[in-house]
Amino acid sequence: MFPLGHVGIALGVAFALVRILKKSPDPKMFIVIVGVAAVLPDLIDKPIGLLYGFQGGGRLVAHTLLFSVIVMAVSLVAWRVATRRELAISFLPLLFTLAVWIHLLLDLMWEVPEVLLWPAYGLGFPTGEFSWGHLTASPYAMAGEVVGAIILVYLALLLFLGRFNVEGPEGGT
Repeated sequence: MFPLGHVGIALGVAFALVRILKKSPDPKMFIVIVGVAAVLPDLIDKPIGLLYGFQGGGRLVAHTLLFSVIVMAVSLVAWRVATRRELAISFLPLLFTLAVWIHLLLDLMWEVPEVLLWPAYGLGFPTGEFSWGHLTASPYAMAGEVVGAIILVYLALLLFLGRFNVEGPEGGT
């Protein structure tokens, strides 16, 4: 999937969750935290893959279950600290973890168990030819981009109209 799909869908799911739970995070912090987390596995793995010559699509350590569990553990500690100190960002570390998990789901990582369950199958990663071309020919990837773009436009409109938060434009937790 491309960035619009990852970022848009992760923001949409996180926004729906925030609305359901009646939380009102700062919109800018929300967008930055969830947006970065939604592409974090690619931000880590793609450069490493290109630098070290891994040609398996750039899905390496950050696309593993181990990485996502470590992110979850760090996020839970950050959430606990922020909650105890009554910081306004207390819910954001949990959304960070959610966005990383959504990335793995959108990448259909269960189809590549050698990466998802790394290092259970050994320390190496699958090799293969790296190409962006297969993504442009994939209806799944293109649909994800369209859905992500629609969600991003919707959230941008809410932000512009001052209706992003549950409690109104002034925000809250």
